[in-house]
Amino acid sequence: MAKNQNLEGEIRSLVDSFVSEISMRVRQAALESLRQAIEGGSAPVRRRGRPAGRPAARAAAPATAAVASEPGRRGRKPSPASVKATADLQAFVPSNPGLRLEEIGAALGQDTQGLKGPAARLVRDGILRTEGARRGTRYYPGSGKPAKAKRGRKGGGKGRKGRR
Repeated sequence: MAKNQNLEGEIRSLVDSFVSEISMRVRQAALESLRQAIEGGSAPVRRRGRPAGRPAARAAAPATAAVASEPGRRGRKPSPASVKATADLQAFVPSNPGLRLEEIGAALGQDTQGLKGPAARLVRDGILRTEGARRGTRYYPGSGKPAKAKRGRKGGGKGRKGRR
């Protein structure tokens, strides 16, 4: 019995010393990071999400094909082929309005699949506008104003139960 109590006491003292050592190291690390932050030795921790004070919408976006370099934009940087396709579309459509993407691709000597993304970005930014749907979509020069966001569902956003 005395042997068990002695063993429990040794274990308890080892655990206590371990806990106190970890607590001391955590405090040291916190003080070190605080000291570095005050002295400016390290960059501040970046948080996810939109930075405070920056508007959610692109208010005065330039009417060019700038893609991921705009402040507040997220996403991947476009490939050089995509940047070239965007510039080609931006130059071609005003002089040849009303063509479908297949016809534009044939005239530019580019694959239609590679033009879909750049065309969608130009439409979203207001540089181009569309008429028609799906394969019948025709592209025209835009007003320069960003396109309005479309609502996902017709009928005021109510589900089936709300229409009765």
